[in-house]
Amino acid sequence: MTVADIIKVARRILLDTVKPYRWTHEEMRESLQMGISALHSIRPETMYVDDRLTDGIVLPEYDPEEDPDDEKAEIPIHRRFKEALAYYICYMCYRVDDADTVSFQQAEEYLGKFQTDGKRFDYDVADVIFREGLD
Repeated sequence: MTVADIIKVARRILLDTVKPYRWTHEEMRESLQMGISALHSIRPETMYVDDRLTDGIVLPEYDPEEDPDDEKAEIPIHRRFKEALAYYICYMCYRVDDADTVSFQQAEEYLGKFQTDGKRFDYDVADVIFREGLD
């Protein structure tokens, strides 16, 4: 799963699919990094990479010249968290517009979806990753 995969889902949810985008790629990327940290707090097993516990997953460096859409920036988190991370990006995007009551309500709705989707399954994700891999 790449940074681009998750941002595409978030843009689709936000109806922000036509350039010029309302939210920049950099804003969404920063929100994704915060979402990964938040995911670690509700699903600590996502901090494991190749059977080793990490201090947390950090996105690869972004080079807009070489990879403008982050197609090459792989994230070592199981694909089942893609939608949850997209919801977190949506939360952060609408949170920026917090002076608008509707945006604030939408932000809270997406935060709730992130928390629900991040905790949704009863099985041990670490076990699934071990058996299936990240893809």
